[in-house]
Amino acid sequence: MMKTFLKIKKIPFLLLVVLGLISINRVWADETKTAEIKLSFHAQDSLKTCNALVMSEGKPLANVVVKFYAKRLYSLLPLGGDITTGEEGIASLDFPKDLPGDEKDNIIVIAKIEDDEHVANCQSQATINWGVKVKNNDHWNSRSLSAARDKAPTLLIIVSNIIITVIWGVIAYVVIQVFRIRKSSSRIKNKTITN
Repeated sequence: MMKTFLKIKKIPFLLLVVLGLISINRVWADETKTAEIKLSFHAQDSLKTCNALVMSEGKPLANVVVKFYAKRLYSLLPLGGDITTGEEGIASLDFPKDLPGDEKDNIIVIAKIEDDEHVANCQSQATINWGVKVKNNDHWNSRSLSAARDKAPTLLIIVSNIIITVIWGVIAYVVIQVFRIRKSSSRIKNKTITN
């Protein structure tokens, strides 16, 4: 009887929790707006600027946090920090001067709005050729410690071979001495037996 009473008490509580979650979800969905980000790039002398215009329903959005990233090989590299849009809906980033690009000096710039209370998550990306040329340091055929066995430094090969030879020489010397001790002990036994 007590079990059925507990089950009956749980049903209104669970119903209340479910209704609360549904109402919170509806309130949250009503507050978030969909936004669109348009990226533009400007270069003036040595100053390069990346601008993100945040629009919603054709109007610029102010006080929205935009994060800029550069797409790298395995992940996104944060550029700058959290930049808030102004009254015109524009977030500006002074582009770094020392960021390497791909083989054509292109960099993929991504602007994101993440975890904002009033705007849904969105992102935009654009490609710009502001990357710094990277020298091709092809040291594949040179000798180094991190190279393969056939490209190891000559001094390292010589020293390691000398060490290996000395160790095997010591082992051989010990084995020869053990056999000599055994041989001399058998001679001593034979002399004591004959005397």
